Amino acid sequence: FALTTLTIWLIPPVVAAVFQRDQGCVLRPRMDVAGKCFGHLTPHHIVKDGAGGEYSMANLVVLCCHHNDWVSNGEPDIAWMAT
Repeated sequence: FALTTLTIWLIPPVVAAVFQRDQGCVLRPRMDVAGKCFGHLTPHHIVKDGAGGEYSMANLVVLCCHHNDWVSNGEPDIAWMAT
C-alpha cells in the first residue's frame, strides 16, 4: 500500500500512519472466518468514537469496505481477529 502526497494531505496524520502500519485490511489473513476482501480501504475504530474511542494508533485499524460493513453489522469483535 503506497500513500501519495495528496493522500497524506487529505487525511489526518494518525490515519495515514495506521494505513502505513496495516498495509491493507487487517482481516485479510482471516478470510476463513470473515470472507474475502473487497471495496475501498477505510480506517475503523475498535472502540467507536461515540463510545469514547480515540483517533489513535491503538484504536484504529484498516478494513476493506466489506469487512467494515461485516464488523459494523454485529459480527465478532475484530480485536481478536486482527492479531
